[in-house]
Amino acid sequence: MEREFKRGEVYWVNLGSGFKNEKGVFRPGVVVARESFTRNEDCVMVALTTTKNKGRDYEVRIDVTNRPSYVMCNEVNTYDKERFGDYIGQCTLEEMRAIEDALELVFDLGYKDDVELEQLRAEVGSKDAIITELQQQLAAYAGVNTDEITALRVENAVIQKLYGKAVDELASIRFTKDMAARQPAEDILVAPEVPQHDEVPNDIRLDINHCTGHQLKKLGFDQEIADRIVRARPFGCLEDLKRVFGLSANMYRLKSPMLCCTPFAPKVLEIAEPDAVNINQCAAKDLINLGMNKNTAYKITSHRNRNGLFGSVSDLKSVRGVSAKQYAEFASRLAV
Repeated sequence: MEREFKRGEVYWVNLGSGFKNEKGVFRPGVVVARESFTRNEDCVMVALTTTKNKGRDYEVRIDVTNRPSYVMCNEVNTYDKERFGDYIGQCTLEEMRAIEDALELVFDLGYKDDVELEQLRAEVGSKDAIITELQQQLAAYAGVNTDEITALRVENAVIQKLYGKAVDELASIRFTKDMAARQPAEDILVAPEVPQHDEVPNDIRLDINHCTGHQLKKLGFDQEIADRIVRARPFGCLEDLKRVFGLSANMYRLKSPMLCCTPFAPKVLEIAEPDAVNINQCAAKDLINLGMNKNTAYKITSHRNRNGLFGSVSDLKSVRGVSAKQYAEFASRLAV
């Protein structure tokens, strides 16, 4: 039976004799290609590892081997399956996310859009086309009947709202089907009993507007879902969690008794320019467009995703890698 190589697995790879500066002999390598790309191919794409840490941004530490190793994301190659030796172990989810960021930096891939969400948008239909058609109808009725124009505007708003709701529902359905395909049927069909929401005191519930992604993960959320919850804040009420992409209705039912939602307290806004970038909502590419160094932009967004939203622009001073000079240069063009 042909061996299957899964993304994130670590194997010994026979590299043969290296040429000049190339790595040679046997060396651990991390599989970075998806399983669907390697199943019917003769070669597997891996990133080699080393035990020497040079402190570069594209080197990611993993603890799979018997001593700390560093994945060299600048040394990615494909090797014949015959070159692969014994299986060593599996990278954790956090390690794979760090490897993805490093590969993105090495290959200058830019900001990663949510491909699945874009596919869902295509399934629902083009909102822009619907809005354009309604705008044309409004233009045709302009100056004729103000009541009909008002009705069309209301219809436009309703369609936009229904469009967003349909995208969320489709995302939840797809996520549930994926989970059903991966888990035994009894894990999906038999749900454990959970306490009623009023039975859990507020002081031991986790506040979704102020907790960190690490706290959500300890509560039982997948790392990716926890990160999406942090990025989707602030929430007006607990039921707003249902609009988080990938969070199934069953997961919400199980976890909501252990959660609460406290609105953000009013605070004095810092002075910023009218077109200032919101550091709690922006992507790394928005900071890069301001002229910020790419590495600094990614460190800011990564700090926010790991530790929660910034309370003020001055919190950037606590981000490792943001110098006083950089803060002084960009502070007036940022906001929360």
